[in-house]
This record gives sequence, structure tokens and C-alpha cells, in this order.
Amino acid sequence: MTHELLHKRASEDLWPTIVKHSRLALQQMLDNPENFENHLRRMAGSFIIKSVYGYETTESNDVLFETVCDAVDGLSRALMTSNFYVNILPWMQYIPAWFPGAQWKRQALIWRSQRDQMLNVPYDWTRGKMNSGTAPPSMLRQLLARCKNEPSDEEKDAMRWATGTLFAAGTDTTVASSLILIAAMAMHPEVQSKAQKEVDGILQGNRFPDMDDRKSLPYTQAIVKEVLRWRSVAPIGVAHASTEENIYEGYRIPKGATIIPNQWAMSNDENVYPNPERFEPDRFLDSSTPEAPAFGFGRRSCPGIHVAQASLFMIASGLAAFFDIRPKYDSEGRPIPLTVEMKHNSIVSRPLPFEVDIKPRSEKHERLLREWIDI
Repeated sequence: MTHELLHKRASEDLWPTIVKHSRLALQQMLDNPENFENHLRRMAGSFIIKSVYGYETTESNDVLFETVCDAVDGLSRALMTSNFYVNILPWMQYIPAWFPGAQWKRQALIWRSQRDQMLNVPYDWTRGKMNSGTAPPSMLRQLLARCKNEPSDEEKDAMRWATGTLFAAGTDTTVASSLILIAAMAMHPEVQSKAQKEVDGILQGNRFPDMDDRKSLPYTQAIVKEVLRWRSVAPIGVAHASTEENIYEGYRIPKGATIIPNQWAMSNDENVYPNPERFEPDRFLDSSTPEAPAFGFGRRSCPGIHVAQASLFMIASGLAAFFDIRPKYDSEGRPIPLTVEMKHNSIVSRPLPFEVDIKPRSEKHERLLREWIDI
């Protein structure tokens, strides 16, 4: 169901929403650049919740927005197989929540409650709007409109999960990748300068980048691909199960075996990506270089791949067009060393907090950015 909603052509219908919220994030960075992570979080969450449910929000402290975000954090941590012994010792599922040392199970009950709110609250909001005839366009409205009669409990459950997981899967990954992008630009001014020259050649400093510029900005697209490879936000992929017995390089994989892909190792394979620790977007200007497996594999690959790539392109091209991103300086005027250390306690890894200096490239760029109004 999610792949049906987010295939390549359907994803293009979401481009106006992605463009709008990426520009709002850029505007917010003008007045409060130190809070760039929150601006990115609002951007990612807002365009997804608008696309999936039709719910409009421009503030990160919106009640419904926070309800969903809280659930996403717990779900992301719960999906990390190595976080809980019960994933290795299944018999532990029978330990009661009150038992000494069973804090993990009590935490799981809290996350279950948050998950249920994530699935039900926005779903009920959209259904209520449909009943009153005021529901804006959304993926959920599209699914519900297909039901000639009242959907069965099974159909409702499928729609709740399909729409809920779209938000869960899309928000954290987009924010984490955008943070890596910002850190990489501060650490590699030569890459940033090259991206700015490419963007300036198309925009001439007179307009915003748009999705139609994508083919004209190959280096900016290469930066996005390198961000997804250089610091994988999903180093250990979602667990799969083999549908049949297989022999791989002499190893027998039984039917039903749990397969956990090491996407970090694939993204750092020196045979495919020479000098993998170096941030080198130029490697992807060679069409023979395969993209890193950032979005998983097979039937359980991320259905939001096209939306994620579009949103990252918009934020990368927008930052290059309007901002200079530099390391912070200490009291003696020396740049503070910046590294990208990843936090790995959930299925989505994200950079540990870092500081950078984000300033508009010129008064002209600032004026153009401030004058943009969504019509």
C-alpha cells in the first residue's frame, strides 16, 4: 500500500509541498540559525504530515505534530534489534512488566501507547474532516475514498499502519541526513563553494531553486548521494526473513532465518568507494558508481525513497543558494574542530549535537529569502 502511494510518479505530486516547507525552513534559519535542527525537524515532519493526512502545521510545537514525533522516537529505538535482549532471547517476552529488571517491558508499554496515538489521532482527524466535507487532499483521503462502504476493521488497521509508518520512516531519516549535510558543508568549504558556483550558474542569484532544476545541478545531486553514503543514517538495516533456503558463498541460510543487512559496511566498501572515510561527492559524477544502499532492499525497501531524495535535494540546493556554512570560532579566532559522530541507539542514526555558523551569503540573498511568500 505504501509503495502504491509513493511510487516515482505519485511522489512528484508532493513536490510543491516539499518545496514550500524547505523554503520555510530556510527563512527560519535567517532569524534563528543556531536552532537549525528544529527548523529541519519541522520541515520534514510538516510536509509529511501534510501529504499523508492533509494536516497543515508550520510550528514544531503543534500538539498533533508532537504526538506523532514522540511515537516516532520510541518506535525507532524499539526497532533497533541490539537494544533489547528479548530480541535475542525470545522467552523473555513472558516476563511480567512488574518483575525486577523488566524496565524494558515497562518502557515498551509506554511506547505502545504512543504508537497507538500516532496511528489513531491523525487518522481520526482526517476521517472527521472527510465526514464534514472539509478534508484537504491527502494520501489517507485517497485511500478512504476508494472504500465504497464503511471500511472493515482490517482495512482501517491497514490504512492506519500504512499512513503512520510513512511519517515514522520519513521524518527521522530526512532530519538526520540534513544534519549530516550541514556538517559536511562546514567541514569541506571546497565542496560548498563548488555547489554554490553550480547553483549560481542556474539561478543567477535571482530566484529559488526548484525541483525542475534537478537535472541542471548534477554536483548538488552528487552531494546528496555522498551524504547518504558517508554517514549512513541506517547503518544496520531493518531485519528481513528469508522466504526460502539458500546457499550464499558456502553458507546455508535456512528458510525463515532473520537477515540483518550491514548497510554501513556496504557503504564503506573500498572496492566500490575508494577512500570511503573521505567526503567526496565527485565520486558520484561517474555514472558507473552505484548509489549506497541507504533505502534498504527488496519488498521492505523504503517506500519514501523518491520523497526523501527530493527533500534532500531541495535543502541542499537551498543552502547552497542562500547561505555560507562555516565552523564556529573560539575566543582567539581559531576554528573549532568539527567532526560528525553518530548516535546509534535507534534504527535511525543521527549526528551528535554540533555547532556551525550559518549566515546569508549577501544582503541580496537575505532580501530574496525574506521576500518569499507562499501563494
